[in-house]
Amino acid sequence: MNQEYLKSILVYNPKFGIFYWKKNQGTAKAGNIAGSDSHGYIRIGINGKGYLAHRLAWLYIYGYTPKMLDHINRDRSDNRIQNLRLCTYSENLRNCRYKNRGQSKLRGVGWHKKSGKWVARIRDGVRQIHLGLFTTEIDAAKCYDENARKIHGSFATVNFN
Repeated sequence: MNQEYLKSILVYNPKFGIFYWKKNQGTAKAGNIAGSDSHGYIRIGINGKGYLAHRLAWLYIYGYTPKMLDHINRDRSDNRIQNLRLCTYSENLRNCRYKNRGQSKLRGVGWHKKSGKWVARIRDGVRQIHLGLFTTEIDAAKCYDENARKIHGSFATVNFN
């Protein structure tokens, strides 16, 4: 897939992040919105192959497809060019929804059995950094948030705004 061919069959509206068919394509008619939902992402079928719309949007605007793209607002279906950014695999993981695996529902917070307190931890690449022990879960989460902003920058996902 290249930019020239993509622009010959689809029109992309960067303000709304939507693709439209330029020509009839199989059962799709010219002018129809292209793509369908696939686990939250928009997938567009072209010549029997499925393409993720956010990757096509980048190709359409910038002329190449990067290894990794991130949806800034974490909405997989929001393919506005202003909502897409280049990232590494690690940065993309930092900007994902929190999966509760422990006692706390807050990101970066767990229960420390030996001390009977809440512990805050954060990852910096492969290292896990111990941020401290706290009497309340909220204090531990605030500590995590502060450090996440410093360490992860614009890719930080925090508990509280």
